[in-house]
Amino acid sequence: MNGLKDYQPQTKALQNFGIDVSKEAVDKYTLEKFGELPKSEIERISARNCKLMEEGMKIQVKMQETILYISDREEKVVSFLKHLQNKLKDNEKKCDLDSQHDILKTENYDIAGKSFYGNRLGVGYGYCLYYCIDETIDKNKMTEKDNEQLKEILVHVREGAKEVSELEILYMLGLV
Repeated sequence: MNGLKDYQPQTKALQNFGIDVSKEAVDKYTLEKFGELPKSEIERISARNCKLMEEGMKIQVKMQETILYISDREEKVVSFLKHLQNKLKDNEKKCDLDSQHDILKTENYDIAGKSFYGNRLGVGYGYCLYYCIDETIDKNKMTEKDNEQLKEILVHVREGAKEVSELEILYMLGLV
């Protein structure tokens, strides 16, 4: 396998985490934080790292007990999170969907979405106490590549995270 085929430039990879690290975004951040533009590439890299740490901490601090919802396509992740959002609103429960990071924030849980082949690599799911694999996915019919992607995702969840079903998520949210 040619490793270069799957190579993703660092800037693109970091954008996939939902944090914009483009030159323009880093320059804007640096101007707002330090009152001037970076004067060298080293200053730009340092500013980028500060921005990543600051925004990453904001996401981590806001996360509470978290459920990771995993599907094979980004559209299915978004659809599931929107479905939950609608059910919560129908039951007059507070929630907020962070579409940029695929996280549905509820009173007691955050549901973070991650797809096998989506453009975003996900944010904050390393702290998940629970994970759920899309029930429309037949685990016995998954390709070798699908299994590799799933393993890559699960290697980042909290040790001891418990697998739950979509129905159990509804129970956890008080919707059943």
